[in-house]
This record gives sequence, C-alpha cells and structure tokens, in this order.
Amino acid sequence: MTGVQTCALPICFPVTIKYFIIPRLYRSMTLLLGMKPDEHEYKLMGLAGYGRKEFYKKELSLFRSLQKSKGILFQYVKKPKDLFWSIRKSLECSRFDNIASALQAYSEEQMERWIGNSLKKLGGIPLYQRAINAAKQATKVDKVVVSSDSKTILKRCKVQKIEVLKRPKKLANDKTKMGEVVLHAYKYYKPKVIVLLQPTSPFRDGRLIDRCIKIFSASKYDALATGFYAQLCPFAKNNKQRQQFKKHFYDDGNIYIFSKETILAKSKFGKRNCKVEIDKKQNIEIDAENDLKFAQVLAKYENKK
Repeated sequence: MTGVQTCALPICFPVTIKYFIIPRLYRSMTLLLGMKPDEHEYKLMGLAGYGRKEFYKKELSLFRSLQKSKGILFQYVKKPKDLFWSIRKSLECSRFDNIASALQAYSEEQMERWIGNSLKKLGGIPLYQRAINAAKQATKVDKVVVSSDSKTILKRCKVQKIEVLKRPKKLANDKTKMGEVVLHAYKYYKPKVIVLLQPTSPFRDGRLIDRCIKIFSASKYDALATGFYAQLCPFAKNNKQRQQFKKHFYDDGNIYIFSKETILAKSKFGKRNCKVEIDKKQNIEIDAENDLKFAQVLAKYENKK
C-alpha cells in the first residue's frame, strides 16, 4: 500500500506500563525454576496447564499481594526491594506446576481487569477512542491505523471500519521500544510519514495534529515531538532566579511524527528534529492515579462547553 503519504497510528494500549510487574515476575520465576530468564519464559507458560486451582491457592495469594491494577495504572501493594529474593523464600516448598499455574492465573486476572478499566470512559469517551477521533478529524492524515494486541480493542475498531494492525506478543511487553512498534506498522503500509498518537494523552484534536504535520512537512524534519519548555534547577544548587535558568524542552507523549528515513534508520528522533510547544491542557499525560483524576475533572468541564 505505497500510496499512503501520512499514516496516523493510535497505539492502544501503551507499550510501556509504569510499574508493570508481570514480565519481571515471569523472568524471576523462570530463574527460580532453573531455566534461562528472557529466553525460557514460554516453557513456564507451558507448565501452567499441569496445575490444579485447589492446589496453587498459596502461590496465587502471594502474587496478588505484590501488585494490583487501579484504573489504567498498576500499583504496588508493597514494593519489594528485590523481586526475586523477596519471593524466593516464600516459594521454596512450592511445586513447579503450582508456581506456573498460579502465575498464569494471576497474569490473566490482572490483564482482564486492566483491559476492562482501559475501556472505561473519560468524559463519555474511552481513552483509545479519543486518539482515534482526533486522527479522523485531521485533514492532513491519509490513513488511520490502530495498533493493538487487545482483541476487544481491535474488534471495536473493526465495527467502526477503522483499519487495525494486530501487534505480535513480542511487541507487547514492558521491554518493547516505541520505535519497534512504529517500524512494525511501517513495514505493512510504507507511508512517507507516521504520526504516533498514544491514548494516555487524551486532550488532543485534529487541529493540533494538522498543525504538527504542517510544521513537520514545511521544513522536512526527521522527527517532531510535542511538549513544553521548563526552567528547572536542583534545589540549593544555584542562586539565580528561576527566570535566569536555561529553558529545556520536555516531550509530553501527545504527538510524535517520524519520517520514513528516520524509521528505517532506527534513529529515535533523527538529526533534524522539531519541538512543538502546545497548550498546558494538551500536555496532560496519564502516568499516575492523580493524572487520571485531574483529567476526569477537565473532561467534565470539556463536556459543559
């Protein structure tokens, strides 16, 4: 499909989830059972089928005591200093099938709860749908493609006749880099430009996307990022007034744009990149529970307009 000039890519869900413990649990349990971490996790998953629910209650209770999902975020119940050593002693007398089965059951219940929460609405609209709506509003976008590993999200998008790209499991974990997801999409559609939209930035619209594409195209940049400038300095490190501090740009995760050449070179932002300062409301990124609460307040005000 080489005719696509500009492809908007809403990423649902976020690839890296702050404090997401399940992949680290799989690495730790793979090591505990005498296998090679980051390589033999699939063997641990295969062993899960041999366990029986009535026998792995203790192990499941242990995993549940580590972390829970709240809204679209994961939070530690009690953060361990070292994950492996903190649970090794508790599992010394546990059978391999009980450990594997309990971890599988814990992972499934956590992800089901998280997906359900992610489909909840902000101001009457699900987070992933907000990203899609903004992409559809943009006049300078030729194609909207949703990248996700969620069957529910993909199904809902197909009902809306939105093109979907199922993300493979190897690109749906806490180690996956955003550039790998963008490259995966590029290989299917081969556009000249990809506009990346993350659902954790709920306050954007088509006009902002068009503005960024116009800036990007006018000067033929390698990459573009939205964000804000801040004048910051560590406490007690400088006697200057804040106004005298040098301004630094911080990307906010709202919009990223990449050229074909930057994607293929696997260069994160290329040599010529553009920084676009946007409205403070649009800077909001949901990374913590307080971010979500603040966004809900703004969404209510947005609906009253």
